[in-house]
Amino acid sequence: MEVLKIENLYAGYNGDNILYDINLNVNKNTIYLVIGPNGSGKSTLLKIIAGMILPKRGKIYYLGEEITYLPVYKRVKLGIKMMPQIRAIYPYMTVKENLEIGGYYLRKEILEKMIEDLIELFPNFKYKLNTKAYNLSGGEQRLLELLMTLIGRPRLALLDEPTAMLSPKYTSMILHKINEIKEIMNIPIILVEQKIFEAMKIADQVCMMDLGRVIYYGEKEDAYIKNALFSLFFG
Repeated sequence: MEVLKIENLYAGYNGDNILYDINLNVNKNTIYLVIGPNGSGKSTLLKIIAGMILPKRGKIYYLGEEITYLPVYKRVKLGIKMMPQIRAIYPYMTVKENLEIGGYYLRKEILEKMIEDLIELFPNFKYKLNTKAYNLSGGEQRLLELLMTLIGRPRLALLDEPTAMLSPKYTSMILHKINEIKEIMNIPIILVEQKIFEAMKIADQVCMMDLGRVIYYGEKEDAYIKNALFSLFFG
């Protein structure tokens, strides 16, 4: 089932284009790994899908309906949620309070049940619901952000470098959780990640970007992707 479709999309900042003629199809229950050098437009692509930036040209369809100019809050209610690259927790609030903010648009009884269910997937937090977020380790804070993104059971999750600046231990843990979430929640995940070879282990499809364009899109096992990866990152 096709969840997201992007057609001939152009976008940028302050009159300058960052993305050129982007075409992408995202199906259910799939991890789409978006890779490319710094400045290639990966984070901008996620912001466009989330509604944080509006495109100059092109169309975006979600579950068959056009959402090209739909505001962020309406996309969230439709099930499109994003975990940004920058830290997005509230450090002086508890873990539970952060999770409640992640589901601000839900009825209280639904939100409480949602938190209970998600904690089962993240047992590390079972006894830390009343802990202030600033007392968590860097890896735990990133896991909390992932939990906040999952509140409301999104139908499309956008994850922007979830392992940035984390130790190998937490990198492995978070990528494992992302794969587990895809299987349990049956949702597509668009993952932007710099730790390419670790992320390739859980990816189903790969979208390679350079200079604002998609230069490859398809199965990760394709021989072309291996040659293109070597050429793009090692010259």
